[in-house]
Amino acid sequence: MIRSMTAATAAILALGGCMETTSQVDPKAVQAYLADKPAETHKLYSKVVTEGEGNRVLNLMRAGLASMELGHNELAAKSFDDALLTIETVYADDERAKEARSTFTPEDRKVFRGEPYERAMAFYYRGVLYLSEGDYENARASFKSGILQDSMAEQEEFREDFALLDFLTGWASQCNGDASLAAEDYARAKQYNPEAMIPGAGHNLLVLADLGYAPVKYGDGDYKELLKVKKNARSYSPNRSFGLDGSAQSLANEESVLRQATTRGGREIDFVLEGKAHFKEGAEETAQAGAAVAQAGMAVGMAGLASGNEDMARMGGGMAAVGGLVSIFASAAAEAAKPEADTRQWDNLPESVYYGTYQTVAGEGGPSVEGLPGGRVHLGGDERCQVAWTRHPTTSL
Repeated sequence: MIRSMTAATAAILALGGCMETTSQVDPKAVQAYLADKPAETHKLYSKVVTEGEGNRVLNLMRAGLASMELGHNELAAKSFDDALLTIETVYADDERAKEARSTFTPEDRKVFRGEPYERAMAFYYRGVLYLSEGDYENARASFKSGILQDSMAEQEEFREDFALLDFLTGWASQCNGDASLAAEDYARAKQYNPEAMIPGAGHNLLVLADLGYAPVKYGDGDYKELLKVKKNARSYSPNRSFGLDGSAQSLANEESVLRQATTRGGREIDFVLEGKAHFKEGAEETAQAGAAVAQAGMAVGMAGLASGNEDMARMGGGMAAVGGLVSIFASAAAEAAKPEADTRQWDNLPESVYYGTYQTVAGEGGPSVEGLPGGRVHLGGDERCQVAWTRHPTTSL
């Protein structure tokens, strides 16, 4: 009992030394960071600096996607490159991530790298930007890296099932002139989505439409220790139809980002948080037991005093003192334990990506793509392949 109390006391005292202090960011540093960025992106990019290292990757991904929507592809590419550099670092070597495993450290203290679906989508956008540049080798590598992130799902049946990324890996290979490699990638895409329409040999245009609102993370369980994901309450009307060079077309394929977010199964941190929840529950029970011992000791002590039995009175007083200390320290430990799941989220992701490939005659201004949701279509590529990408609804700036 005394050892447990001593450990709890030490942990609680140590907790005070672990808490971060909030420091004011120098406005000049913020302005210097924003100096080379378009004014309409400043609201999002300022958070990269003001919210610190813990949220840096999250804010880079938010701002990078917004920049992509606005047509600032070079800035978007730099933002995703910066975010992905952190994502690809070894998780186990990160001191803040180790701190998140501590019973007394909230999970959202760690450096945000996102869940597998968020990390996979970061590679998706970087790959699309490479496609826009006509850099098909790097596009393929980026999509393959996204597949690797998806493979980190704990639930076996949902590992490596991001058909969109396999499809795009094949498309990058096809555009790069490697038909055999493309066929292998398309076969994997068909394995995960049997209804997927694979590109024809003469197809030279990829159309991507990111539609809807991001999945929503929330904490579940008695102490909000279990991370879960649900559909966004805001609705949208998916529209697969569009016009290509004056003819009606439809986006044949769909990848549900929501499905990717909700079918991960367990993850390593869930077990860590479950342990924290058990500790908190145990500490609360210990506090209640200590309080009961203290009350019983007081009763014994009072009875001893009333009867003139000094030994009984001393024993009761000792019980009350020890029980009171146990209750106080256990209550403090329970209050200090932070089992809540990290619900920070990339909130300008789409709910689904609709996509398809087509054959078009490349004119001087590129293909004419009209009628996609959102209105603004971003065209890119080279003489081998073209890509058209749109996002609806757009990010609120």
